[in-house]
Amino acid sequence: MASDSAIQLLDLSKTFGRRQKQVKAVRGINLEVTANQVYGFLGPNGAGKSTTIRMILDLIRPSRGEVHLYGQPIKQNRTILQKRVGGLVEGARFYPFLSGRDNLELIGRTGGFYDAQRIETLLEQVGMADRAARQAGGYSTGMKQRLGLAAALLSDPDLVILDEPTNGLDPAGIQEMRLFIRELVDEQGKTVFLSSHLLSEVEQVCDRVAIINKGEIIREGRVADLLAGQRQLHIEAEPLAGVTAVLGDHYSLTHENNGITLAAAKEETPQIVRKLVANDIAIFQVRSQRQSLEAFFLEATGERAEEQGSRGAGESVSPPSSKKEVSDD
Repeated sequence: MASDSAIQLLDLSKTFGRRQKQVKAVRGINLEVTANQVYGFLGPNGAGKSTTIRMILDLIRPSRGEVHLYGQPIKQNRTILQKRVGGLVEGARFYPFLSGRDNLELIGRTGGFYDAQRIETLLEQVGMADRAARQAGGYSTGMKQRLGLAAALLSDPDLVILDEPTNGLDPAGIQEMRLFIRELVDEQGKTVFLSSHLLSEVEQVCDRVAIINKGEIIREGRVADLLAGQRQLHIEAEPLAGVTAVLGDHYSLTHENNGITLAAAKEETPQIVRKLVANDIAIFQVRSQRQSLEAFFLEATGERAEEQGSRGAGESVSPPSSKKEVSDD
């Protein structure tokens, strides 16, 4: 394995249950995450995201395969998790009767990396300095997420694993989180492994992404490369039923904004227009733009056709995960 790999997953698999009731949550994943980047890990609910993250953090054991962190298998060297890895998974939890600052101090002391000055610096960086003296039991979800990120960074880890870090944050807080995550990589040289359902944010912050569906990696690569080949076409025409009849067998169509939107390669656009005109369809406007990561995700996972009409424009791909072991992905 390359010396600059932060994470390597080798034939990683996880099966829950026994015999007839077995659920194959993760199916032979092979994945390598190079150090010093923001790596997005995406998938619909139940795809295997959280199960994979738990195996990376050694919270559950694989049924088959191995996890290597910085060239070392965690099965034989779990101390690497304490020394080089920090994580925020399934929402932050703290002692409710202690203040935010006291919770961080307790975590630092029990973990062997207490540093009073670092605690104050992190509280400032995550926007919790003015609320650190309040009891954690009174914190909102967003405040707990901010404090959870500070807790994940207490040991000054090389690898930071974040599962839905923007959960509960308002738009301004989401933007702050995005900028801070980029700063961790660009200015502090860390590696961030990020799972999020806010794909517009992932698109802006991640260098590479992997999409997992039904326990298998179905797409992987640089965000720019994955989106380069596809364009999103919005066609305003009449009758729309005719557009559906002509293109429906070849493309996944979405009805929105008095027209139809579909994903297609740039060179297909003239052919699509000619086909519609040949079928006596009146075209009023065709707009072409680079496909968004959300549109690419929906096409890759097959959710576009399944959820068309059940999700409004601009909504998130999936809600934040629940806390059940198998279905919380």
